[in-house]
Amino acid sequence: QKRCLQVALFFFILASIVPWAVFVPVPQLSAPQGHYKVGTRVFRWVDPARAEHLTADANYIRNVVVLALYPAEEGANGPHSSYLDGLGSLPDNIGMLPSFIFDHYDKMETHGVMNAPIAKAQSPWPVILFLTGNGASRAFYTSLAAGLASRGLVVLAIDHPYEATAWKVANSDEREYVTPSGFR
Repeated sequence: QKRCLQVALFFFILASIVPWAVFVPVPQLSAPQGHYKVGTRVFRWVDPARAEHLTADANYIRNVVVLALYPAEEGANGPHSSYLDGLGSLPDNIGMLPSFIFDHYDKMETHGVMNAPIAKAQSPWPVILFLTGNGASRAFYTSLAAGLASRGLVVLAIDHPYEATAWKVANSDEREYVTPSGFR
């Protein structure tokens, strides 16, 4: 009887986990509460004259990826900004999570319009440099940064190379996604 209960419990747990593995839910980000629409733009600042000193590979050059979130014009429309860049080229694992979990993150509503014109209601806008820590990617703070932008602040969120959970690096031939474990 005990063995039968263990087998039944195993199949019950398996049946409850399988739908989550097959039909991974798409997280919902909270909507910004400010008065402005949110515009976004991704910058990649690459210094081709400076090798990346945090890796032994001489082909990698210094680069930093920054997401700008800012107050946008009221009528701004267009494609929404991505939650994660390069969803098609993620590494096998991001932190301790398999990358297939992020396959549907392109459907996340980030509440930001890509390359929207900046609102003309004020000039210049106050700027916040948003630095993540503890290996976190800027994407994890999208709701917070969008909320600040909707309240009239320009937020520059930086992915720290060789510290964030996943980020794009530039080498002499191409750009690719990597994780910190690939370089330590």
